[in-house]
Amino acid sequence: MGCCGTKQDTSEIDRNVLADFLNNQENLRAIWKQFNKNDDDVLDRNEFDKLLFTALQIFCQERDPDNPPPSREAMEPFVEKLRNELAPRVDTNGDGVISFEEFKTFGEYLKKEYEKLQKQGKLF
Repeated sequence: MGCCGTKQDTSEIDRNVLADFLNNQENLRAIWKQFNKNDDDVLDRNEFDKLLFTALQIFCQERDPDNPPPSREAMEPFVEKLRNELAPRVDTNGDGVISFEEFKTFGEYLKKEYEKLQKQGKLF
């Protein structure tokens, strides 16, 4: 037993923190702290990609709770597509990283998309 968590443990914690935010049990700052791994006050591309991947995993689980969350490899094309669509809208100053102020827009987007998904689920 070491003092550091495994990659799987970290991914599970990431999912739990993000799921809590989506279910109004956690605030945006908690997500920011969870995904800003190097504490440099900005999300770089890798950190943003990890957040997108985690969000997609949660959305997939919400849609199909009987299946395990998809792997990073399987989700990579979707992460890339989402990043290419969202980064220009979130990174409003175009500096290639996302500040907490810019991140607020992404938090609103995530909540809206999650609400849409939940409403769709109730229709079936």
